[in-house]
Amino acid sequence: MEHRTYSYTSRVPEDHFHFTIAFPELFRRRVMAVSQSTRTFSAKRKKKAWSQRSTVKSHMANAALPQTLAVRFQDFQKQLPGGETSMDNLLDALRTTKTDFKRLPGFDPNVDEDEYHRAQQCIDCDEVFPRVYIGDGRSRLKKQFCASRLTAKNKEYLLRIGITHVLNAAEGKAFGMVNTDSNYYKDTNVKYLGLQIKDRLSMDISQYFYTAASFIQDACASGGRVFVHCVQGVSRSATCVIAYLMIKKAMLAKDAIRTVRLSREIGPNEGFLRQLAHLDNQLRRQRM
Repeated sequence: MEHRTYSYTSRVPEDHFHFTIAFPELFRRRVMAVSQSTRTFSAKRKKKAWSQRSTVKSHMANAALPQTLAVRFQDFQKQLPGGETSMDNLLDALRTTKTDFKRLPGFDPNVDEDEYHRAQQCIDCDEVFPRVYIGDGRSRLKKQFCASRLTAKNKEYLLRIGITHVLNAAEGKAFGMVNTDSNYYKDTNVKYLGLQIKDRLSMDISQYFYTAASFIQDACASGGRVFVHCVQGVSRSATCVIAYLMIKKAMLAKDAIRTVRLSREIGPNEGFLRQLAHLDNQLRRQRM
């Protein structure tokens, strides 16, 4: 190949210089330099990757992961006798359990007076477990004179049946919520806990399971009585009480549901049932 030689002269008068460039040779050197740089970079990346893998393996071998994570991983691997609890299992427990008729707490069935009967129509409350009550549905007959009242706001009635703690599982001002707070009961000795739970399939109610369970347990352990409510006393409040029975009374989910269902018509939504099933599997593994 014929090499062409070019000469360049600076335009600065006192600084004339010449240099010669052979284009094919310059191109070859640049290609070799880039190739060498690429190989060096690739080798460094591989060395770093292998170093990181070795570090991770070393940590795992030396049990460097947090102990709680290791325990949870082992619990997850445990096989449960009878298989995993599913939402369908809990739905079946709801459907096959019939609610027994129970008289309203705090009322004497032998009193036969119109005002007395009318007062009962404005109350929705059932004792579902010793010292644990669920309620706050709209009035049972939805009469005009009491349709706007909620049992949770009837402080006179709550005090009559010995309520010392109130758990509002639907605290809030929006539709489908109950607008009470600790200030509402400040003229009484009632202890209050408000949870802003919406009755939706996508709602993460599990984040409140242990908080609700501890509050209910404290009420019962102190010799008091706790009234757990939402708007209808069917889904949110029932789910909190079921979680309490599972966590504090070591009941299986299906047994806790049947216990509450025997005393009150309840119906947690499917999203809540799915989370109760997950809690049941967790607790069963922990108790193995």
